[in-house]
Amino acid sequence: MNKLFLVIFIINLLISISLLSDEKINKDELKSSLVIQQENIKKLILSLDEKLVRLANKLKEKEPENAALLLLAYKKSKESLISLQVDQNIDLLKNDELQESITAQKKILDNLFKVMSALTDEDISVKEEIKRLEKLKKKINRLIKEEKKLIRESSKIENKEKATKDLSEEIEKLEDVIKKSEKILDKTVKNRLKGIQSLTDIAKGLENIQNKVSKIHSKIEGSPISSKKEKKEELFKEDKKTKKEDKTSEPGASELKSAFKSLKKAESEIINGRPFSSEGDQKKAIASLKKALSKLKKEKDRIVALPKDYPDELAEKQDKSLEDLKKISGDDKNNKLPEENKNEDSSENDKGEQSKGESKKKDDQSGKKGENSGEKGASSGESDNNSDKKPEEKKPQSPMEKTQKFMQEASKNLRKKNIAKAKEEQKKALKELEKIKEEIDKTLAQLRDEEKEEKLAKLESRFIEILNRQKILLSNTVKLNKLKKASGWTRLEKIKVQELSLEEIDIKELVVKTEDLLLEDASTVVFPDVVNLLKEDMIEIAGFLKEGNVDELTIILEKETIKTLDELIEALQKAQKDLEKDKESKEGQPNNGNSGNTQLVSKSSELKLLQKMQLRVNRMTEFFNKNEISDASRKKKEVKRIFKKQKHVLNITIKMNERR
Repeated sequence: MNKLFLVIFIINLLISISLLSDEKINKDELKSSLVIQQENIKKLILSLDEKLVRLANKLKEKEPENAALLLLAYKKSKESLISLQVDQNIDLLKNDELQESITAQKKILDNLFKVMSALTDEDISVKEEIKRLEKLKKKINRLIKEEKKLIRESSKIENKEKATKDLSEEIEKLEDVIKKSEKILDKTVKNRLKGIQSLTDIAKGLENIQNKVSKIHSKIEGSPISSKKEKKEELFKEDKKTKKEDKTSEPGASELKSAFKSLKKAESEIINGRPFSSEGDQKKAIASLKKALSKLKKEKDRIVALPKDYPDELAEKQDKSLEDLKKISGDDKNNKLPEENKNEDSSENDKGEQSKGESKKKDDQSGKKGENSGEKGASSGESDNNSDKKPEEKKPQSPMEKTQKFMQEASKNLRKKNIAKAKEEQKKALKELEKIKEEIDKTLAQLRDEEKEEKLAKLESRFIEILNRQKILLSNTVKLNKLKKASGWTRLEKIKVQELSLEEIDIKELVVKTEDLLLEDASTVVFPDVVNLLKEDMIEIAGFLKEGNVDELTIILEKETIKTLDELIEALQKAQKDLEKDKESKEGQPNNGNSGNTQLVSKSSELKLLQKMQLRVNRMTEFFNKNEISDASRKKKEVKRIFKKQKHVLNITIKMNERR
């Protein structure tokens, strides 16, 4: 919002200067007026520079990216010497060199445009920053998985006996789960035609098996399988990317996860009365469980046979993780974390304050030189000694630097065969990596909210513009309708109605541009459909006006478009209020990188829009029921459109139900 204020401020400046350029040259009357106006503009430019710096300092801690943008704009202003150019222009005006003054004003305008473009630079956009942080988060997540794997491996070599005993217990549990799964499959085959009660028992059995599989997974991998609802395509897909990620998992973990998903699907099939489909999924689950069992047995044998130099192998893997971390945080400055950027800004401020203090100290010392000339040698020697004794202030370590240090220590201890100490360092590294991820998540949430806020404001602004133009069009249509009924049209009215048709096409084009903004967002179902129907109505209205139809049907369609636009604006305004409330409620709370409400508009707002779509269908149906339309083909066409809209409402309802 602060940035927007400054952009508006610059636009006002541009308008003021362009008005100066457009003045008619009248040396006697304008000279004094132009000089005064130019002096006022100079004050505004100085005020702009002051605002840029003040606002940058204010935002430095909480919004470093925006602060950098404001400082860039200030730099452009200073580089362009706008203030000096204004002074020169005042001299030109005072000396009656008006033509030269106009040229100077154009240069000032160009430079102000440069300042404004710095403020609205798309290169430092929210979208790009979100993409950058999402990529960084993926890399950090991979390192977290690798570090967890190293901790598990360190635990195995620290106490082989305990590791093999724990694994034997899980193998025994898994063998029992396989036996029970085979019994449930056999029961499904026997009872698939016996009715709901027998199927209910099977569904409960499958749910129980899922819980046991999740517990075994939790024991060997360190985390249970998520039981949250997932989209079907995400729940059952197994692409190359997933297989790559499974390399950091424990042996048998990915097979247990696959079995869990098949069991969940099998349970869903039973609940929906499809036992034949459930059989196939149960067979897949049993096959996955058997693969997991085989891998767990092999893993047990591997742990028993681990060589003495295995810690060295782990140290090499730790070094590889360290190198990967260095690549992320090292040369690429763009990969700096939000927290690191803040630390850097604050350390630069500290340096600035320190240098100011030092220069002040030097000035004080130089002022006392004359007074203490006799003691010069002694005092300078004393000063040198003190400066030698003063310890250097250590720069606080960033989370990345801390993680690197812990990884290095872990690697050293693994080579020394000090496994307990190595594991302790690995846990510290993991803790720091999780802190880094948490900071990325927090920043991502803020950026997503900011992106959503900007999009909502932009959409609202567009729809208000469309609404205002549509209201004027309706007013003119009503006037033409009255004239036609009263005395008929002259050539002027016939031209006017064609102009209205073209105006409706222009409004429709603005709706198309707005629709593109909505299509970028996949979170909303109803909104784009409402806008699409709005666009179709406008095409229909434009066609009616082109044919000279300004009757009740055209007017009611125009009124319906206005109602639709009002409803869309209301939904957007509510979404902005909800976002503000959500931001207030989230202050000081931990965040997982997702905004509290990722939808552009809430589900309740979407349901209201859907309800209003249905009411529009109802109103149009009632209109045709009550009013006689003389043109039968036109009536037939419109009734078909109402049927199409009703079908559309039904399809959206189905879509919304599927997304629950």
